[in-house]
Amino acid sequence: AFMEQFSFGGFSMAETCYLAYEGLNETFPQFNDNATMFFIKSKVNQDLHLIEERVLAEYESSHEMVIATYKDVVDQLDDNIAGLFATFETLTLFAISNSGLGVGVIMIMNIYERRRELGILRTQGTSRVQVIVSVLGEAFILGVLGLLVAIFLGLAFQLITLSFMTSEGFPPQSFVVPIAIIQNVILY
Repeated sequence: AFMEQFSFGGFSMAETCYLAYEGLNETFPQFNDNATMFFIKSKVNQDLHLIEERVLAEYESSHEMVIATYKDVVDQLDDNIAGLFATFETLTLFAISNSGLGVGVIMIMNIYERRRELGILRTQGTSRVQVIVSVLGEAFILGVLGLLVAIFLGLAFQLITLSFMTSEGFPPQSFVVPIAIIQNVILY
């Protein structure tokens, strides 16, 4: 799954075979000493830009080339994962909006269906403020319980998703409790 996310020079990395150049003709004689891709392993202290410049200076005039470093590949993967999670966050905000509207409609229906009970409370001496506090308290408790269940289920879903991604070959991602998103949900 990790390699399906990348392609270089029109070749999907998932459909690429990795061989030593010395064994190319033995395995694929039809290529006749022509490889389509090379990986260069550099030392930790080497300047990657200098290596890139040397490769381009030597081979660019005779070969069509795409040069990508390991960092480029990791950055591309991070961008793909960030886009995926941005989509999830958008869907989450849409779900929050829908659930907020749903709770509002439920509360309106609840009040409408309890008009008689609320009228009886008023005739027994309950003030308007007490009735309003009762209704708002019920809405608050319903909202808090819904929020706690949603946070628990969301974190469980995130853990399951990250475990599945790791088992499918994606690089391991850390489990993060999105405090900023939870704060936004609470404020929303």
